[in-house]
Amino acid sequence: GYQQVFLEGYVRDYPLAIRHNSGKVIDVLYNAAVYRNEAGEIQGVFAAARDVTERKKMEEILQEERQRLNDVLEKMPVMVCLLTPDYYVSFANRRFREHFGESQGQRCFEYLFHRTDPCPECQSFMPLKTQSPHHWEWDAPNGCYYDIFNFPFTDPDGSSLVLEVNIDITERKHAEEEIRRLNQGLEQRVIERTAK
Repeated sequence: GYQQVFLEGYVRDYPLAIRHNSGKVIDVLYNAAVYRNEAGEIQGVFAAARDVTERKKMEEILQEERQRLNDVLEKMPVMVCLLTPDYYVSFANRRFREHFGESQGQRCFEYLFHRTDPCPECQSFMPLKTQSPHHWEWDAPNGCYYDIFNFPFTDPDGSSLVLEVNIDITERKHAEEEIRRLNQGLEQRVIERTAK
């Protein structure tokens, strides 16, 4: 820190751990500047240290909470993502990435469904217009069915996003179609037997 002060003439918010006169070590941000005589020669250094121990503890707690939330999102069996108004995926959990892969800077319709323009039937961005949640089912271009929940979401920087939760219901839809087909076949047989 002192080397930087003498080299550059000042130092701002230089992190240090110093021993308090009680013997306790505390975290500080050190600020200093040289002072000179009338001839321009360095006479000494004005210095001040600001105790940031509590702030550092709060940052550590916040980081732990962020990590916990991230771990929860990564372990969820549903797909979770954040969509920007210009069709980019700014966050995707593990399940979403396993299903669709990494965005690699592409817009959602490009990397999810290999399209050159937004999906015309997509309702994901409704919450940006209505500022309320939206629920819908989608027979997507990739042959899968999704139960989709969209929510308006505000990023810490104040920008508007869409929080999306997707549940792949393809197997359930196929099972329902099979049951419907079997029921139709059964009804047809009942009609035929009744006629006989």
